[in-house]
Amino acid sequence: MFREQSGKEIEDDVVAASLSWQQDAFSGKGHTWEDLELLKKHWKGPIVLKGIQHRDDAIKAAELGIDGIIVSNHGGR
Repeated sequence: MFREQSGKEIEDDVVAASLSWQQDAFSGKGHTWEDLELLKKHWKGPIVLKGIQHRDDAIKAAELGIDGIIVSNHGGR
């Protein structure tokens, strides 16, 4: 996505690429199960999923190999 938007490779401008990723990852829009699969593919550390509100979502997270969940219905207030 960074290459398409900027015409540069990530290695050519790591700071701009990082900012671009940050704006996309923390845009305020919801993420999908496919996003988690992509994250697992590129991140070797543990993944804890916050915001689980339904039993079916907890089961799905376990099936995908998510390391933990946080049950939450709000933004930490």
